[in-house]
Amino acid sequence: MQNISIFSVCWTVTFRKFVLCLLALLLLAVSSPLCLASSWLIPAGHYKAFSTFSTIDKKSAKLKSIHGEAYLDLQYQLLELSKERQLLQDQIDNNRGIATNNQKRLLREIDQEISALKQASSEEKAYQDKETINFTVEYGLDDDINLGSKIGYKQEKFASSLGRSNPIISREVDIFFKYKLLKQDKFIMTVQPKIYLDRYARQKESWFSEIGLMLGYSFNNNIFCDTGIFFASCFTSRCDTKNIVGISFAEGLKLNNGFALYNFTKYYVRKTDNTIYRRSVYEQILFAKEIELGDLNHNYFTLAAGYYFDQSLTDSSFKLSGPIISLWLEL
Repeated sequence: MQNISIFSVCWTVTFRKFVLCLLALLLLAVSSPLCLASSWLIPAGHYKAFSTFSTIDKKSAKLKSIHGEAYLDLQYQLLELSKERQLLQDQIDNNRGIATNNQKRLLREIDQEISALKQASSEEKAYQDKETINFTVEYGLDDDINLGSKIGYKQEKFASSLGRSNPIISREVDIFFKYKLLKQDKFIMTVQPKIYLDRYARQKESWFSEIGLMLGYSFNNNIFCDTGIFFASCFTSRCDTKNIVGISFAEGLKLNNGFALYNFTKYYVRKTDNTIYRRSVYEQILFAKEIELGDLNHNYFTLAAGYYFDQSLTDSSFKLSGPIISLWLEL
């Protein structure tokens, strides 16, 4: 597998952010609500709802196909080794279950090869996402607490020349709340506990608990910056991923006539058997337009469109990208 350093990926992300911020600072003009900042609370009695839809581009589909072909080749090797092992086991059974030293050695070698091929097969099936849909609603209980829930839907489709794969559906349901720890004029600190259910296809559900700390800073409501750290842990008996640690960065820049630029980056470190997912980075860049609903304060919706990038830091050949559309509504 081809490895990629964290430095090289971070440089690419940093340069992209630099270009984005430079463009936005040239156009910066008027203020608008902080609808995109996840650290800020919405007013008591108000609702915020937002949904996103993303799909993959042609480049990602081609990479998926390459890994799909590699997976099929590994499955063929597994099948041949399994036949070879069965023949060897039949010979031992015909000898009243007594194996020679050479047969014992061959069994160990075959078992080791099978284990390695299964691990490689699991890795080749990584990053097979095709479409993702998320819907989140948040409510301001009072000036210090927001309560929210999120429903996520993801479709994976394994790509290969055989074209035999049916879509695999995974679902996620979150319940979270934000509690204000500290707030000044331009600065806010919130703690965000969360519990969520992650169900992949028809496998057993995995329950996670998460705690996050968000720091937000606003420059005259024209620019906001968010930084967050979080830790998640699976508390059910069967989990492919045990623990997740992450750090996120978000920047929003307001332009003329209700337009805005938004950038979000999140780095993940996971404790999981699949090495491809152990370290990854996700980024999205959006161009947004805010539209007020009448003359009422805090009533508006925001339509955003852009691109996302999702990449393994363990192996650079595992990555996805494509268009993303988002809609925010606050009432």
